[in-house]
Amino acid sequence: MAERGSRHRMIAVDVDEAARVARPQMIIPWFVLAPLGALAVVAAGWLLMAGPAALGWLTSPDSQLTDALGLASRVLLLANGSVTTIGGQLVSVAPLGLTLILVLLGVPIAGLAARSGLVEDEELQTLVLKIGGTYAGTYVAAVTLIAFITPETSVLRALIGSILIGALSGLWGAARAVGYDPSPQWPTWLRSLPRGVGVGALTSVGTGAVLLTAMLVANRDRIASISNGLSGDVSAGILLIVIQLIWLPNLVVWAMAWTLGAGVTLGEGTLLDMNGTHLGFLPSIPVLGAVPEPGPAPDLVWLWLLGGVVAGVLAGIVVTVKRFSTRFYETALAGGLAGIIAGGLLFVLAWFASGGLGTRRLSHVGVGLGGLVITAPCILGLAGLVTGLVVGLIRREWTKP
Repeated sequence: MAERGSRHRMIAVDVDEAARVARPQMIIPWFVLAPLGALAVVAAGWLLMAGPAALGWLTSPDSQLTDALGLASRVLLLANGSVTTIGGQLVSVAPLGLTLILVLLGVPIAGLAARSGLVEDEELQTLVLKIGGTYAGTYVAAVTLIAFITPETSVLRALIGSILIGALSGLWGAARAVGYDPSPQWPTWLRSLPRGVGVGALTSVGTGAVLLTAMLVANRDRIASISNGLSGDVSAGILLIVIQLIWLPNLVVWAMAWTLGAGVTLGEGTLLDMNGTHLGFLPSIPVLGAVPEPGPAPDLVWLWLLGGVVAGVLAGIVVTVKRFSTRFYETALAGGLAGIIAGGLLFVLAWFASGGLGTRRLSHVGVGLGGLVITAPCILGLAGLVTGLVVGLIRREWTKP
């Protein structure tokens, strides 16, 4: 009997295991994942700002919870390119750190929805447009609704900015997940252009990051002094750190523009360029302690322009290295075009990273766009042109006498 009971128990275990394996797994359809994912990204961005704001409300007896939650909504709208009022001041500088977080959160979610909706008989292009469009449409609707119910906020700019961010996240994530690459359908000379433009732009931004890091390290004592001079409790310190972190990519873009010869203004009377530093009124923000002392710039400061030259050279190499044309003028034009487009992309990035923190002294902070629109395409474009010319001349089949 014991042997028989043991046999029955073994059979029961095998049947249960087979049933568990045969049970179909629950798959969430793409038309649910895409919109819910977009709403989750918007909620996550809002919560990232609502947490520090609520902490400040808990430790401040004079503040209101509605004001703290409203601050989170306004910062979220700023990250989507809108203009709003904070503390009675008109603010238009987008916190690119939060913008980058929104994009990076949306890419895997759109990719998950694309993998869920992948079928054998559907073209990848149609799938990417369908998933990306659904994600972007839901994201735009959510952000625009928040802008509509938030007073003293530009709904139109929130609409335009959310379209750019939602489309970038949705289309990029869906295409990346299913392996869709539209470049084979492009003309041969155009296939390597996006890669070259990206390499050139990232190299210039990396140069700006190196410069900003060097300035932060060199002026760390002054930054610490400003931080210690600000009276406040732990919650105020946490809120100040969060504010500086979400606007830190803006400082990188400003440093990048400076390395390309454009000026950077930090309000009325403050100008930083390669000729020197002129200081006026500066708010008591610790990270601004990295601003150099007023006076003429060192003699070797122009060497920072080599960062833009290297960016143009790399863009030209990436575009021309796989081109099998022996016509040197074609490779020269391709390299120059890559550099010019990369410079234009840097100008657009600097435009997003600049704005105002009020209507008076800080009505404009950021890059002098009038200078950058000339220097960035010229430096990168000329470097890419020369690089393409050299590559073409090396590849040219010279006639032997």
